[in-house]
Amino acid sequence: MRLYNRQLELIVYTTLTQTFTKLHVDFEVVASVDPKELNTAKITVIGLDEATRNLISDESLAVELRCGYGDARPKMIFRGTTTNIIHEKNGPNWYTTIFAGDGELEYSNKRVDKSYRKGTPVSKVFLDLAAALEIPFAFSVAPTDILISGQTYSGLVKDILNDLCKTYEYSWSILYGTLEIKDKYEPFTLDPIITILRPDTGLIGAPEMTHRTGEGTKKSIYGVKATALLNSDIRPGRLIEIDAPRASLGQLPDLMKKLIERSSVNGVYICDKIRYYGNNYGGEFYVEVEADLI
Repeated sequence: MRLYNRQLELIVYTTLTQTFTKLHVDFEVVASVDPKELNTAKITVIGLDEATRNLISDESLAVELRCGYGDARPKMIFRGTTTNIIHEKNGPNWYTTIFAGDGELEYSNKRVDKSYRKGTPVSKVFLDLAAALEIPFAFSVAPTDILISGQTYSGLVKDILNDLCKTYEYSWSILYGTLEIKDKYEPFTLDPIITILRPDTGLIGAPEMTHRTGEGTKKSIYGVKATALLNSDIRPGRLIEIDAPRASLGQLPDLMKKLIERSSVNGVYICDKIRYYGNNYGGEFYVEVEADLI
């Protein structure tokens, strides 16, 4: 991985496609596999002229943010629609701050009202829900379950997805405008890349070992928090491998601190929550990841 020549590309789709690569941009993107946490972006562009500011004023504009290193076009870290845009003058410069959500319109408004017979494949229900959202979908592993009784689903698609996934132990999220459905305890297998994090591939400092109790269970889930130079291959539901010379035991229970060696942070994890943040003019350009041990 070549960790030099940072690249940033911001695209806002107005009546014209506005692409920015040279202006100074600050950004923070938060993405998660948890459907209760809508993926969000806060992007501040410095120095837009008046004509462009007038174009970038409406809500529900499509926006993309791409970041990376090297000479190739950077990879996407966010795609969504704007929820608010603020133009403010500070000294000689105009600051345009864009707030956006991934799947914002679909998550908030889309509804469905459909009935199914006993024996209907659960995959059929998921396909119909994706169609109601009017966005692409991807099954990491196509569900093989069937409905054990007749069912009627009526209401917000997000609520029905939550109920269906809880019943059949799947998880769903909207990433880059695509509905992703995967096994609750497995990575998103359609994207099998394992990103290795060690000091020479961008790992910063010592990863922190973490512990939490699984939702609705008493099962202990061990994981890691780590910071690295921005790597757009690190995404929710995907795999990372930690290879660190040292680690912090963080908030692990006292008993576990006695039993676990510091080097045991090394291993393969499923990314749970991602935060990309920084700017393209010499400051931070990082990714923070929270991940669960598999």
